Amino acid sequence: MVRRCRSFLLAWAALCAFGPPALAAGDAIARGPSHEPAPFRYDPAAWQKVPREFLDDAPACILYAATTCLVEADGTVETVVHELTRLNSRKSLEKLGEFRQISYNPAFEKLTLNEARIHKRGGKIIAVAPRHMHLRDASTDFQVYDPDKQLVLSFPSLEVGDV
Repeated sequence: MVRRCRSFLLAWAALCAFGPPALAAGDAIARGPSHEPAPFRYDPAAWQKVPREFLDDAPACILYAATTCLVEADGTVETVVHELTRLNSRKSLEKLGEFRQISYNPAFEKLTLNEARIHKRGGKIIAVAPRHMHLRDASTDFQVYDPDKQLVLSFPSLEVGDV
């Protein structure tokens, strides 16, 4: 009996110390192309059409924001959200360096990330890697259980002028 108890305690201690294998954020979030009939394509010249006073006056400027809902024959609704923001100051880097507006309920919703990337001022494009994605519980109120999950995208190497 003591031997069984000791082996159980050793197994339990190992499980507590190392924990069960966890999925990486990239494995937990499906990635794939958009099903939109005409997906939006970013044009780097778009921010040059913005009046100069907007760029100088505001910490950030939203260049494009749209939500498209697609309804399939079986009644499935797919929501595609686009948001392009140009960061004009150091203050915007602090406030918008992480994107937290993606949340869903995994009991009846499925999340697919189409694209998340940074357009640098010089034209270089940096894709957000799985290590920059964190899936967490959306609710931080411990009085009420909320099954929603929130995807937090941390954008690497942001600089003033990035989109």
